[in-house]
Amino acid sequence: MTPAQLRQLLALAEVRKARDLARLDALARRSAALDADIAAARAAHLEDHAGAGFDATPPGLQGRRLAWADHRVTEAREGHAALRPDLQNARADATVSLGKHRAIEHLLVKAERDAAARRQTRLDRDRTEDLPDK
Repeated sequence: MTPAQLRQLLALAEVRKARDLARLDALARRSAALDADIAAARAAHLEDHAGAGFDATPPGLQGRRLAWADHRVTEAREGHAALRPDLQNARADATVSLGKHRAIEHLLVKAERDAAARRQTRLDRDRTEDLPDK
């Protein structure tokens, strides 16, 4: 392939790489939000057990608050389980896209180097042909 063709292919690979990395980033942010939900629910639960919220929370609400925290943790864990295959696929897609991008970059550098060497060889040959015979 010519360097120009490889540059076009590289542009396409860059678009795909950006798309795959954006998808991976969105899924990773969703995973982090689920982690934050779990941490917040656990913190509320620990706060109640530590006594900070125990006296402030009426006894009738303490059981409901604990059930709420457990429910939030369960929902977040289920969200993680549902998200896991998509996250794995996104990581694999991003890895492939990055690999293709790097490979095309490498091919482009090599093609440009080869083209420069061919031009230099042609220039050297033309210079020697222009020299007068002795």
